[in-house]
Amino acid sequence: MLVSLRHPNIVLFMGACFDKTNLAIITEWMPKGSLHSVLHDPREKLDFSIRMRMLRDIACGMGTSPSRASLAGKDAVGGAG
Repeated sequence: MLVSLRHPNIVLFMGACFDKTNLAIITEWMPKGSLHSVLHDPREKLDFSIRMRMLRDIACGMGTSPSRASLAGKDAVGGAG
């Protein structure tokens, strides 16, 4: 399912590798790293309009998911849901 999900606001899932002790998810290359890296990097200057554009893009990406309910569950927000 994830391989067929294509949207400009969703990082492309390319595959996964796993064995008994390791799990790796392979996605397209993002030059600035993860969203977490960008948000927590003090060198990144993200004014209000950029943050709002990012928020809109995330919402658009999540809105295209065939299983939106599972994305909004406890795993997506990091708590009970």
